[in-house]
Amino acid sequence: MNSKQDMITSRMEELGLSFMAAGLESFLSSQVNREAPLVEAIGELIDLELIPRKERMAKTRLKVSGIPHGKSLEDFDLSWPKGGLTAKLFGELSSLAFIERKENVILLGPSGLGKTHLMTALGQKACMNGYTAYFISCLDLLERLQRSRDQGRLKNKLTWFGKPHVLLIDEVGYENLTGE
Repeated sequence: MNSKQDMITSRMEELGLSFMAAGLESFLSSQVNREAPLVEAIGELIDLELIPRKERMAKTRLKVSGIPHGKSLEDFDLSWPKGGLTAKLFGELSSLAFIERKENVILLGPSGLGKTHLMTALGQKACMNGYTAYFISCLDLLERLQRSRDQGRLKNKLTWFGKPHVLLIDEVGYENLTGE
């Protein structure tokens, strides 16, 4: 390394661009005999920082969401009888357009159809695509709301549950609900 490269690396680290700083030497080596436009090279340099940051943020969103792991949209078996779930509707849900339109999606049907699989897979995809999500069972949701009401903090808790782009409530209808 030379002193100018050391200075640039130091400034990158000072700016919090640790991935870019770590990859600068190999990036510069890869550019020696390359005739790509400067703007393309700068874009690649920025990607050294941007891509790992996006991946880290997606992993953090997924961890905070509480979504159970192991289910994906790719693993969802559309050939299994799913009531009203058509390939077209599956594709529409998979596009996550309902999030931008701020639409509710309610998955109804008997046990074993894959409602939880589909819901958690959509939530995972949402997290990987920059959206926030939160997974909770209906019973846990009701218990938390009851506890918050008893503590005089119901409004705050309702606001908190309204913050994620996607709120995934599982097992709705499995519990007997009271009038409260």
